[in-house]
Amino acid sequence: MQGSFTVSFDLKNLSSTSNGWKDIFSLYTNGTVSGESNSMVLEFTNNGELYLYNKGFGGQTGGNINTGLTWTDLQQDSWTNLSIVSDLSSQTLSVYVNGALAGTITGWNPSSPALTGSQFGASFGNTRPMNGTMDINNVKFYDGVVLPVPEAATASLGLLGLAALMMRRRRCC
Repeated sequence: MQGSFTVSFDLKNLSSTSNGWKDIFSLYTNGTVSGESNSMVLEFTNNGELYLYNKGFGGQTGGNINTGLTWTDLQQDSWTNLSIVSDLSSQTLSVYVNGALAGTITGWNPSSPALTGSQFGASFGNTRPMNGTMDINNVKFYDGVVLPVPEAATASLGLLGLAALMMRRRRCC
């Protein structure tokens, strides 16, 4: 994929162990086979927090995104959707969780923006492999920006709030 891209997948943690620094997913550019350069890695920290780390994807330096999820958040009976969106026109790299924006790196302008590979279960070279079981489903790669649709519950709450505001407005006038 050249230029902007989107990667989306559903994730569920089936393990009870959380002994730190576990890589779920890696994306790379320029034929890199190492997790240390020209890549992005979605991984759990020692504290069990899920981050997207930019390790110089396409020569772009700096910026990490905290998804707001933890190891235990993903140990639910329901799936969690994650989307990684590299938008070169707005120069942003964003992570969405269940359709809601979790974080963005601005000034995103990799010199080599082509997505040339990916790996689930570890970073390249298996430096920090998963020591448990994760279910991954509905993996989608898009050549361009595809913004996720928020969860139905989020949309419903927004509509409920709007309806309450409209009713309040009618009563006062």
